[in-house]
Amino acid sequence: MLNKLKTTTALVGALSIAASASYAETKITGDIEQTYISRSHDLATEKHKGAGAFGAETNITLTSSQQLTNGWKADFGYTLEQNGRQGGVSDTKYLSLSSGNFFVAIGEDFGDNLQASVIPFVSDNFETIGGSSGAGLSFDSHGSTLTAVNNTGANTASSSATTTNLNVHEYAHIAAGFKYDGGQLTVRYAPNISAGTDDSTIGGGTNTSSTSAIEYLVSGKVQNVGYRAGKMQANKDHSGTAGSKPDYTVYGLSYSMSGVTVAAERRNTDDGTTNATAETKATQYGVAYATKDFSAGIYMLKNDRDATAQEEKAKMIQIGYNFGGLGFDVSYAQLENAGFTAGNDVDVWQIRTVQKF
Repeated sequence: MLNKLKTTTALVGALSIAASASYAETKITGDIEQTYISRSHDLATEKHKGAGAFGAETNITLTSSQQLTNGWKADFGYTLEQNGRQGGVSDTKYLSLSSGNFFVAIGEDFGDNLQASVIPFVSDNFETIGGSSGAGLSFDSHGSTLTAVNNTGANTASSSATTTNLNVHEYAHIAAGFKYDGGQLTVRYAPNISAGTDDSTIGGGTNTSSTSAIEYLVSGKVQNVGYRAGKMQANKDHSGTAGSKPDYTVYGLSYSMSGVTVAAERRNTDDGTTNATAETKATQYGVAYATKDFSAGIYMLKNDRDATAQEEKAKMIQIGYNFGGLGFDVSYAQLENAGFTAGNDVDVWQIRTVQKF
């Protein structure tokens, strides 16, 4: 496993009341991430060199755990995230109840989920380096670009259709799981992943319908072999809509020995429409070496979309160093045919620092 920054925990006395067993000790942790990205496009219609920008993200997390009178354990947490100039937003939040190896939880953006990868990235993944930076990757292999059908029966990206994210864990959901020797089984259900809805509301338009989604995931590590396999599927929010249910699967394996990790992973997406380009396959490989404070990795990605002549391809190199409380890493990626457009080649540099407390 790649070396992670050591996280120290600050205990706040005002939030911890030791005199009464009915109160749980609350812990506060956080991190500050600073990035600089530079990118160059070679496409004749969009040619530029070295366009750059700074970015920043801060997170403050409160976590707590408590033994309940019925013998179960309660874990709960909350993360306040601030990104760029935007105000702070509630990100992770959850309540988890566990007994032995079984747990049940409710919340958003918590726990093991299908966005995680067996690929041993030193820094950010391909989608963050090549997509969030505006470099041109049009497909997110982590389930984020499905076109949701709407309650009028439309199944194409039009003014009446909605775009949604199939990642179940990012929406208010209930989860249940079982931990076993060498891994964990997790099931998640989100009753509403329709775009633009708030907590405890039903969206989807004039029919007040909503799109629900379910996720199944098994993951873990047996000796030197890591594994991850799962599936997400959404239900259409209108019975008259043509096409299949939006579907997303992932499976991957990794092997680690003497500080070296090699891994391969496949992610398949069917956006649930009748379009010829409805299915996309993402295949990525990676090898990384890590010591106590130093990490380096090499990675490859190929996105193949049905009925599309071009393939998106990417290669990336990353190095990172832990200065003891301050992490520093550099990523360089070369993207070919970004956006499935021939000749749209992009070079991306990212420099990142992470401070944890």
